[in-house]
Amino acid sequence: MVRGIGRLILIVWALAGCDDAGVDVGDAGAVDSAPLDAATGAMGDAVADVAVDAMPDAQPDAMTDAFPGRPPDRGVDPEPARRMSHIQVRGTHNSYHIANPSTIDEWDYTHRPLSEQLGAQGVRQFELDVHWRPELEGFAVYHLPVVDDLTVCHLFVDCLREIDDWLNDNPDEGPVFVLVEPKDDLDPHFVRDHYDTLEAEIRASVAPWRLLTPDDVRGEHPDLRTAVLSDGWPSLHAARGRAMFVLLDSGESRTAYVEPDPTLAGRAIFPAGGPDRPWSGVMLRDGAVEGAEGTRGFVAEGYLVRTRADDLQTFAVALDSGAHMVSTDYPDVLRFADDAPERCNPVSADACEAP
Repeated sequence: MVRGIGRLILIVWALAGCDDAGVDVGDAGAVDSAPLDAATGAMGDAVADVAVDAMPDAQPDAMTDAFPGRPPDRGVDPEPARRMSHIQVRGTHNSYHIANPSTIDEWDYTHRPLSEQLGAQGVRQFELDVHWRPELEGFAVYHLPVVDDLTVCHLFVDCLREIDDWLNDNPDEGPVFVLVEPKDDLDPHFVRDHYDTLEAEIRASVAPWRLLTPDDVRGEHPDLRTAVLSDGWPSLHAARGRAMFVLLDSGESRTAYVEPDPTLAGRAIFPAGGPDRPWSGVMLRDGAVEGAEGTRGFVAEGYLVRTRADDLQTFAVALDSGAHMVSTDYPDVLRFADDAPERCNPVSADACEAP
């Protein structure tokens, strides 16, 4: 996320005369453009294939699980009462981020490639900042143009395919939560004007049976909120090997996504926030300490909650609050016991035993 000091840097940068005429604000590779140039060449083919690749694969003829999209080799759920909302996982903030040599202290952290975060570090929640790149007719992933733009995966579709590949190799792991933040506050080209393409890139990069959507959770209920608060989330067994996308934004960006159809029918992403809205199911609570009691209340109601922690004390409070996803810049420091990728949720699970 862009914090106060980052905004100040960009204001000074703009006043110094670095406008669109002198700087390509969508250039995710200003420090070393070679990787992005190579990725840009590949993006043309990827964009051309989106319309075809986004089409769901043929569904299995026989389903052995009632949950939509379940491949036939998963078997019957042995513990249907154990829900995906009964665990806690660790996540990374700005999961793609590489520290720029000239960066400020606030941005002086570097994450491993996404597959290594999933494997070696046990991360199960990512945050990807997306920027609309008109010359690509697609999305790039980085923090801020020019001043903090280094990334482990330049293209949104490449980030997602890395996650999809890992889930394909580890079908009994997960769920994996992918928080997508539209960077409409600084870019001249708004992501919210291209949500259909964003969804097409998701569906082109993640196998349909690995994508957990609002339709899957809503079922026969009139809206997502009713489904979550009455029936709860899918079982943990049904969520294994799957990725769930969350829109990490509010205001105009979120409104543009939900306004066409608040039931989210056919959508690939869960909007965050709005506990009194029909599309609500996921809450963002960045203040882990001061917001702990409120977080506990949302978790007890049935919402999924994401919070932040960058030190051991805050991490402990976040876990005690029942937040399902605890995001950090330091995944090697903030770990669960025995380096487990998940742990039982002390608020939402009746019998708190490790999954």
